Amino acid sequence: MNKILNTITKGDSFELINQVDDHSIDLLLTDPPYFLNGSGGFKGKEWDSSKSLLDAATIGKIESGILNKTQAKKEYLKAVEAYFINMTTVLLPKLKKDGTLIIFNRKHNLDTINNVLSQDNFTAEEWKLSALSKEQSQPNSRWYTTYLEWKKTNPNQQINTLDWSEYALIANNMTISNPKKISQIPQYWDDNLNSDNQYYATSPYNSKTIFYDNAKHVSPKPISLWADLVKRFTKPNDLILDIYSGSGTTAMVAEDLNRKYIAFEYEEEQVIRSLKRLNGFRDNMPHTAFPFEG
Repeated sequence: MNKILNTITKGDSFELINQVDDHSIDLLLTDPPYFLNGSGGFKGKEWDSSKSLLDAATIGKIESGILNKTQAKKEYLKAVEAYFINMTTVLLPKLKKDGTLIIFNRKHNLDTINNVLSQDNFTAEEWKLSALSKEQSQPNSRWYTTYLEWKKTNPNQQINTLDWSEYALIANNMTISNPKKISQIPQYWDDNLNSDNQYYATSPYNSKTIFYDNAKHVSPKPISLWADLVKRFTKPNDLILDIYSGSGTTAMVAEDLNRKYIAFEYEEEQVIRSLKRLNGFRDNMPHTAFPFEG
């Protein structure tokens, strides 16, 4: 696993994940494709197109008109659901037994992930050792989950107002009782404008640091948002996994906050850009005024 440690590795995440040791990850922090458009993807990016998830036969039926728009939409939704079920199933064995999972995406896709987690139950032996067994008789899910709503402070006026917020699923594995870590979640809301479920952070559309400008990604996340999550749910030397590295924000934040990381990215050009961005970030370390303000 040392070969992929503390760098951004190009390749298919679902192949590279085999190089990650089971029960080695303290925090999975990632931002998968949202599959916003059936054929075109977000800003024309093929990797964000749900059409890319369909087999050739189904695509042929859609393009030839054998399937109408309603039927085609059902095929797209079914393919996206299968994608997130598979992704979650592959990732769960990599997390430590007191690990945390934070995934940004559309609310519907996060619901799919949450459904998978709800079926990942304690074993009988684990349940006997769990503090929860004193409160209820039947084993339940290993995962304590909640949703985060990130309100963009300066959203792109050209996108639908429904997309002015983005969402994240935060899940803590409770196999090993860790009340302090789980208590971070409600405290997280209390520390951010006393909101029940909203986190206000600098929007990427209004971010002006040299490190953001060098990202050249269709949807980079603010350093401030990532830094806060990393500081909340990890400690120094913990290992973070990002299987959709994108602009490299996870790597930058991990290095600045003295965390180890593994990052995967499929697009070669994006890997080159994010490594260049990361190297520039390293040259300017230490960052005593972290996180940057927009």
